[in-house]
Amino acid sequence: MAYTIVLPALTPEERERYYAESRLFAALFGIPQASLPEGWAAFSAYTEAMAQSDTLTVTDSARAMAHRLLAWYRHLASNSSLVQGINGRVASAAAAGGLRAPL
Repeated sequence: MAYTIVLPALTPEERERYYAESRLFAALFGIPQASLPEGWAAFSAYTEAMAQSDTLTVTDSARAMAHRLLAWYRHLASNSSLVQGINGRVASAAAAGGLRAPL
């Protein structure tokens, strides 16, 4: 989870709850519950396997979307004390060697 870069890591119980709650949103995207990994450990293994495979690729339309989103984020960051504060925390953590490895 991206927020663990700047916030304390979740406990194993909190991770399981987070994943269980996020499975509810899958239905909004038409993903059947039976298609989802059962728990956090299975989800982590699936995510790592997908990241290491050739299954996920970046298409031209995804690249264009990323450019639009990053342009929006840069605009937001230059005008938002909240985003500047988060960026500052990330930079401070990185400088102090405090960034955690992904789960």
